[in-house]
Amino acid sequence: MQSNKQKENNLANSVASYLNGTLALETLNFNNLSMNELINLFADYASCKYITNDKTPNLLNAIIDTISNKLPSMSLIKVIDLYIVFFNKSLLIEDTMIGSKNILSVMSYHISDEEYIEKEIKKKKITKDKFIDNCKKDLTTYSNMIDLNEKIFSFYNNLLDKILLFIESNLHKITNQEKKYLFDNLNSRFEINSEKLLEAIKNENKGNIREVVNYNDIKNSLIVYESFRDTLLEKNDN
Repeated sequence: MQSNKQKENNLANSVASYLNGTLALETLNFNNLSMNELINLFADYASCKYITNDKTPNLLNAIIDTISNKLPSMSLIKVIDLYIVFFNKSLLIEDTMIGSKNILSVMSYHISDEEYIEKEIKKKKITKDKFIDNCKKDLTTYSNMIDLNEKIFSFYNNLLDKILLFIESNLHKITNQEKKYLFDNLNSRFEINSEKLLEAIKNENKGNIREVVNYNDIKNSLIVYESFRDTLLEKNDN
């Protein structure tokens, strides 16, 4: 029997063979993977390292389809938890894009500002041509980074849309008993994450930079749980 490590290595080798053009996509069997393994696989290949490969889009779409096909075997609360995982990741990618676009805007302004250029070339002791050439290279780097992240973001959006559609369509089908179970679990998760948020705020205020991402993830999770909780309440009112 294969160990988890052997299984991961075999999958990585198979995917690498597909990306190198020596293996057909149809030979990759994602159905035997757990949801956690699929999440990790998607995160690994929806990245700047792989997104430029022409075969990566088909690979990611196949993973998205597999995840979508597995949703009916999960409880709705678990699907909502899954939605939050990808939602938080997509927001990080979006923040990266926004940051890169802001830097690109500032750099584009500076490269046309003669006073700024003169100050910088004196400080760095380089020629104006060399400074402008370096700026253009930096502009290209940030522009390329934005393009890559936009491609990655589109795959996260596609997956999020499919998961959200599944949740919303099934909210119309569940029984009153299932609604109560879901509502109780949403309440429980909201309370737990509220406590985590308070702890993260305390740590952030102490200057613990690592808590910033944790704080944002928890805050975003609360928003999603609250949104679905409100949706359930509206359905009960109706």
